[in-house]
Amino acid sequence: YFAINSGVITLTSAGAAAITTPRNYNIFITAANSSASSAGMITATFINTAAACPRGVSATDGCLRAPVGTPQRPAILNGYAHRPSWNVAGVDYYVGAPVGTTLIDWQTLGTTPGIDISGNTLRCDGTYATSPSSNTVTLDGVDFSLHGGATIYMPSGGCSGLFVTNSKFGASGCANGSSSNYYLVQNQNAGAAVKFKYNTVNMLNCEMGVAAVLYTSGDVVVEYNYFYGLQGQILQAAAGPYNVKYRFNLVDTSYYQYLPTNHMNLQEYGGAVSGVSDLVAYNTVYQPSNAPNMGGGEIFQFYGNSGGVQTGAALMNNTIIALDTGSCKATLTGCLVSYAIHGTGKYSPATTVNGPAYNMNNFFDTSGMYGAYYAGSMTTALGWTSSGNIDMKTGATITPQ
Repeated sequence: YFAINSGVITLTSAGAAAITTPRNYNIFITAANSSASSAGMITATFINTAAACPRGVSATDGCLRAPVGTPQRPAILNGYAHRPSWNVAGVDYYVGAPVGTTLIDWQTLGTTPGIDISGNTLRCDGTYATSPSSNTVTLDGVDFSLHGGATIYMPSGGCSGLFVTNSKFGASGCANGSSSNYYLVQNQNAGAAVKFKYNTVNMLNCEMGVAAVLYTSGDVVVEYNYFYGLQGQILQAAAGPYNVKYRFNLVDTSYYQYLPTNHMNLQEYGGAVSGVSDLVAYNTVYQPSNAPNMGGGEIFQFYGNSGGVQTGAALMNNTIIALDTGSCKATLTGCLVSYAIHGTGKYSPATTVNGPAYNMNNFFDTSGMYGAYYAGSMTTALGWTSSGNIDMKTGATITPQ
């Protein structure tokens, strides 16, 4: 038996207590008061209960919908005089592909409607695939790291959307220092939506040397992912308009300085911004002192390299740590990050804020960076409202200048 309450499925075996084993279950749905056989089937992944959230239940911090697994970085906030009060991704709850998920080989997807495989590329195409489909394609529980690693490409006129969930990306074998123009998921179909959720991306030792994990040309959701050893950026957004939801991710130990042509941005607008909304919230970024310098990179960028308009933007409740290398705070040399956040200002052509823009309740350890905010990029004059941004070591409020 199962009950659905606010989108959460609770399973109970007949005459027994609730099922709690951490694995996936197939649920066969039969029409009520009918002798018909299975009317359909869905797959459910168990998520945390209220008791599993160590800092209580919050409707917004992501813990209740986190996947099964042990948090990857449970100790990184130990010792701070001031830490976030909410459940922190990767610290208080696990993110990434759910532990216990059985992954299938990406090479078996060639007969999936809308998917055509050429070499190590899965082409999400509504016209030329073996089984064409212009509908949204869902790829769930796939190991894309096998056979040298795979990438996914959505051409113009391809699938109307792509959902990639509960999967693994990466491929060992190339040396640090390699560079590539490839993206793990590249969407060239303007207006097509991409959802990238509950995935583990391990790019240590170059892992194909991708330029970015995601290149998008429409609405995008990036949630509950674990990014480790990045050799490229995470999200590059092209021309919009689009909505961005970028939440509940752990970005751990990036190695981006091996790609010297660009600096690191976990969110970047390569062209002109056309953002209807851009929500960056409850993410954890951890750059330990033994990590390489990220080439002077920023973390989250809200301006467009070619200007544009942010109609609504929010940077809220993120935890961003860059530890001191021993020389960063002393001489501002060898820092792991330049300024963590680059808002909409201090870049030409200018990016205009034409709607509410909030910068609130973010927690920083700035020991290994020049500072939390790029000067002049997130001011009140530019349309940003800032409050509650905290230095975790001192408890002082950090106000963009």
